[in-house]
Amino acid sequence: MTRYFWHIVLIWVILVVGATAFDVSSTNSNPLMNTVLHPLILEFVAGMVAAYMFGKVSPSRWWVPLILGFLGVVAFVLIPTPHRAVLGIALAPIVLCLALVEFRYSFGTPKFLVVLGGASYAVYLIHNPLQSIIARLFKPYDIWALTFVMCILISLTAGILYHLIYERPMLRRLSRPRRKTVRAII
Repeated sequence: MTRYFWHIVLIWVILVVGATAFDVSSTNSNPLMNTVLHPLILEFVAGMVAAYMFGKVSPSRWWVPLILGFLGVVAFVLIPTPHRAVLGIALAPIVLCLALVEFRYSFGTPKFLVVLGGASYAVYLIHNPLQSIIARLFKPYDIWALTFVMCILISLTAGILYHLIYERPMLRRLSRPRRKTVRAII
């Protein structure tokens, strides 16, 4: 990380909050700007802060992020029409709490949860386009609950398979130290 990483993140957060407060996306037709300034960016920042705080907060203080997260969830429930990013931001300290509790009390994590955690980014990447396809495939049945369950099951399965078949082997390959080859000059 650069020396100014958190400064850049803070400026980005201020821009996102400002753009959201002034509803810039409704007047801006630039898709890149709408993506860069979308409120869901705040969820990613909350996750980054939670990951950073894991190394800074004593595991014996696991209850502090739990209380903060609980208050955030209460705020989400009490706000008349909250943006869904508010819930994601509120859940980040709860995830930090769970990580601290696991570290402090040395809970063994079941293997399937470890695999699911490793595959979480792959699931995130493919779930949206997959759900669009699944919803179209199950539209003739007109059963919302069935479509919802199939979206979850198929997205999780496909994301885990993608992770196991492609992502994990590729990450291993890219993280191996490379040997330097010397060519003979003739």
